[in-house]
Amino acid sequence: MNRVAFIRENGRVNHSFFPDNQDTYTPGQVVDGLSAQFFNYEENPINWIDTKYWNFSTSQWETLPEKPEGTYHEWGGPDNYSWVFRQDLLLSLLRSQRNQKLIASDWTQIADADLTSEQVTEARTYRTSLRDLPSTWASITAESDVTWPTPPSFIA
Repeated sequence: MNRVAFIRENGRVNHSFFPDNQDTYTPGQVVDGLSAQFFNYEENPINWIDTKYWNFSTSQWETLPEKPEGTYHEWGGPDNYSWVFRQDLLLSLLRSQRNQKLIASDWTQIADADLTSEQVTEARTYRTSLRDLPSTWASITAESDVTWPTPPSFIA
């Protein structure tokens, strides 16, 4: 017996199930924009979804290559069956982390903050470094590539 898998345009399995009637679907049939394909019922469907993709060029199941480190890759698709680095996802995360660091130091900019003039200057320098940081991220490919400025001891 076979399970039917419904395949997205990029070859990845969207969902699968065991149909009541094996004749309900035919290989390649498009249902709600997804292509129906079959796989052996004896395979663990969760494992199948995580490790296989349908190659529309060869019309066969293939083993999904291991995903690169980090969460900034997405599966290509019919024109590129590989993991594609998405710098925009990484930069979005880094900007969010940077913004949290700025928020954590906002209090230093309040006029009645209990800081010396040297501490105010130190906080401003730190915050300027944080704001300038994205200009150094043009070729960044991992979180570990970022060198965060060290916060003054009264902020940390």
